[in-house]
Amino acid sequence: MAKRRRYQPLLDVLATLPAEQTQLAFTLDELEAVLGEPLPASAATLTSNYWYGGSVAETNWLACGFTAHINRRMRTITFVRQEA
Repeated sequence: MAKRRRYQPLLDVLATLPAEQTQLAFTLDELEAVLGEPLPASAATLTSNYWYGGSVAETNWLACGFTAHINRRMRTITFVRQEA
């Protein structure tokens, strides 16, 4: 049995967004619910390179055509579709 990729559930959600929907926001709790597991501690700080800056995690949503934007005050992550 193949090992499930940690971010596959998120990639599945992003891949099913209609083309006209350019962004999707999650709280950390909502994102963990989508993933079905806790995020690493470094993700929860919202200050690390986990969300951008060349992390392994970032390569997943970049490959799906999205970037991640952090709102530290609201403690949300918004995935924004990159323009083609």
